[in-house]
Amino acid sequence: MRRRLFLVFALLLLAASAVQARSYMAQLCDSCSFGDRKKYCIKCGHYTFDRGVPARLCDSCGFGDRAKNCVKCGHYTFGRGAAAVLCDSCAFGDRKKHCIKCGRYLFD
Repeated sequence: MRRRLFLVFALLLLAASAVQARSYMAQLCDSCSFGDRKKYCIKCGHYTFDRGVPARLCDSCGFGDRAKNCVKCGHYTFGRGAAAVLCDSCAFGDRKKHCIKCGRYLFD
């Protein structure tokens, strides 16, 4: 009985970690990415000089259609969104592996 309970618990933990491992690219709508605006860091606003690191959302913040919403203004991107980026400073070290909205660590 204990062994069976342990196996069920281990499978639940594996399933939970697999769900957290998924991430989505953070997007900007046409208005927020118009012209040169897509080259600015979504977190601090500094210009990225075309070296921006893609900003990502965790599976919770990007659940369903939320992954297609602009991370700046919240409007729907209709699948035409530009990738939101982080500057080198905001993405330094492990920070690029955190959700841009809630800060949760992304395992992938």
